Amino acid sequence: MANENGASLAEIVRQEISSTPYIKAALSDGVINYSALARRLMPVVQKRLGKKVNEESIVVSIKRYADELGGKEKAKNIMEYFAGSEVNLQDNICYAKFRKNDRTLSKIEKIFAEEDWNVGETRMMIESPDQIATILKETRFQEIKEELKDDTLYFTNHSSILTARMPLESFNDYGIIAEMSSLLAKNGISIHVISSPPDIHFIVSEDDAEKAHHTIRELILSAKKATGQKG
Repeated sequence: MANENGASLAEIVRQEISSTPYIKAALSDGVINYSALARRLMPVVQKRLGKKVNEESIVVSIKRYADELGGKEKAKNIMEYFAGSEVNLQDNICYAKFRKNDRTLSKIEKIFAEEDWNVGETRMMIESPDQIATILKETRFQEIKEELKDDTLYFTNHSSILTARMPLESFNDYGIIAEMSSLLAKNGISIHVISSPPDIHFIVSEDDAEKAHHTIRELILSAKKATGQKG
């Protein structure tokens, strides 16, 4: 059973469960009612398939996915990582990429070395062999925009940076960024991701900033509840 895009019932069930981390964790831990989950998934599954589906078929797909997930300890660890996290949001951020040469590198290093930065003001520079990526306040970008316009490859306007500060040990595990990114994607939020332990940074449009913050905040609160921690 597949839709016009070739996605089968089993694939759709996996995608919907995977896009909601706390449900995926509960399924892996064996603490979720398959029938109740099937009823919850049924409207979106039927919409995506374009046809009616009985509850039993969805339950079978859920059971198969639960068997595949297997590693209960893994899911438990992920929820504990999220429960031990915090999130903050800064607006008026510019994410820009420049062609790397002596002139651009000198100019960017100079502005980053200035001492009049406010406490907590975000500034980040990432070098690759041929490009320099920066994250900084829009007002800072305006100071170099005109001078470096010929070497500017890309920049965002009206952006915010959502920062999730994770436990350091979480960076030795896999799946953390995927869980958060899929949840943001499900909520229609486009992102740029930069990982810099202990932080994971998501560059989002200012229009999506509050929704993104709420999404990750709810994930953290759900993880705290699932692991018995206070919110």
